[in-house]
Amino acid sequence: MGFKPVSLKYALSGSVVIGTFNAVPAFVALFILNLTVVGESVRLNFGTEIVVAILVGVLGTCLTTILNRHEQVKQQKTMPHGGLVAVAELAGMTIAGAIVTPLFGMDPRFMWIGALAGMVGSLPSFFILSPWKESESEDEFQQRNKEFGEMTRDTAREYKEELRQKQQEKMRKKQGDPWDQGSNQDWWK
Repeated sequence: MGFKPVSLKYALSGSVVIGTFNAVPAFVALFILNLTVVGESVRLNFGTEIVVAILVGVLGTCLTTILNRHEQVKQQKTMPHGGLVAVAELAGMTIAGAIVTPLFGMDPRFMWIGALAGMVGSLPSFFILSPWKESESEDEFQQRNKEFGEMTRDTAREYKEELRQKQQEKMRKKQGDPWDQGSNQDWWK
């Protein structure tokens, strides 16, 4: 069976989720740089910093996914590895930060601050994923992914059943059991 990469729609939807997590360190870096490097007259306000960090995280992670798409197909792996993948992992949020931050800051000097904040924001996923080294074969990855999906579905099923039982118990306490004829006796008295 030949390798078929995940559709770009699904890959980008996953990138949006990961990008929101990457936005947190980008926000911290942007906040510190904004307080220390930027002059008080042109400083970004707190709300703008939050919006910029989220945009840098989400757009940068999506850009990384698009940059890595070629390597996915070339290596026939869902999680490619190598030097180009490592550079793309850092470059996505760095480029997004260099573009988005000056647009919100209305000053081209914010380009360097945004680029640095984007790079810092990409560091956690860079070190967690270790894109420069091969971790596992495609078959192992797919098997682990399938097991995780089954485990998630089982957990959701158990949780749903538990909620259903709690709801039934609550209804029995409130209204009584309609099938319990012992409690319905002598209703006419």
